[in-house]
Amino acid sequence: MLRTFSGNAITAKARAIYGRRLTTANYRELLRLRSVSAVAAYLKETPAYRDDLSGVSELQIHRGQLENILNRAVLDRCLRMCHYDFSGKHSFFRCTIENAEIRMILRTIMLLNAGSQESLLFSLPAYMKPYTTFDFIALSKVHSFNELLRVLADTPYEKILRRHAAKNGEINLSMCEHDLKEAYYRNMLQIAQTEYKGRVRSQLCDLILTEAELLNISLIYRLKTFFNLTPGEIHRRLLPFHKKLTPARLNALLEAPGGTAFPSVLSKNGYPSANGSEPFEAIEEYTRELRFTLSKRLMRSAAGAPVAFFALSTLLKIETENVTTIIEGIRYQNSPDEIEKLLILE
Repeated sequence: MLRTFSGNAITAKARAIYGRRLTTANYRELLRLRSVSAVAAYLKETPAYRDDLSGVSELQIHRGQLENILNRAVLDRCLRMCHYDFSGKHSFFRCTIENAEIRMILRTIMLLNAGSQESLLFSLPAYMKPYTTFDFIALSKVHSFNELLRVLADTPYEKILRRHAAKNGEINLSMCEHDLKEAYYRNMLQIAQTEYKGRVRSQLCDLILTEAELLNISLIYRLKTFFNLTPGEIHRRLLPFHKKLTPARLNALLEAPGGTAFPSVLSKNGYPSANGSEPFEAIEEYTRELRFTLSKRLMRSAAGAPVAFFALSTLLKIETENVTTIIEGIRYQNSPDEIEKLLILE
């Protein structure tokens, strides 16, 4: 009875938040604006961001502050739904926090490699402090990989990262990212497969596996196009999950040329796009569009609370990326038409 109430409450909350999303009309109006202050003032009047920006002076806000508020808004919306969850610390609904923690850890490793440890305190999202499973302040002050491991000592992250102890002062960021994300998706799949049944399990696994597979597709494209790695070298860097990519289809992508020829091979191996085999502006734009389409469909036909939650969290992230793209376009004085091409719109 309690679990049914919890699930119904989360689904209802997710759909209410989804109903307040920015529309294509909102984006078109945002595209006409020419300053960060104007964007903040406009968002302040929308149902989606009215509460997040209340009390904020749009005349004094700068780009970094606005983007920080938008990212915090995603977390706040997800945590509002988690308020109705009674599943305990191993709940599927913790995925939002785990994903944010992984991004923070990877940001820390990147700055350690760059010798910019002093930037940590100002680059980590302070709004995460109440929610992390490790000491946020201690993380912001680490000066070495060993110090990082000590901060993470009581978490699953420490065991994952220990195998990548720094050699000659350099931490293997790509392998740390690979192993942390593999553990993240494996944990979500395990919860989905053991805690849920029927259509809920099926839809949830579709979302998780598609997201992981699209990360692999993006990685294949980038490593081929910009680094010219061999198929074997690329394969070792992929996450061990698949949805549409059978071994034969995956091999076709690994053997395909990079650059403008890649979309044609991709369209013949399970991932046709709206433009057929036409080149895309960026691989991230293509994969975001696919995640957007799947999440929007499942948002409307979600068989249960975890599906609605995961789909909504994806849609909220894409909405934030859209607004951030508009802000960046304004910063570089791009035309509204140029910026719109980079947005994911309904």
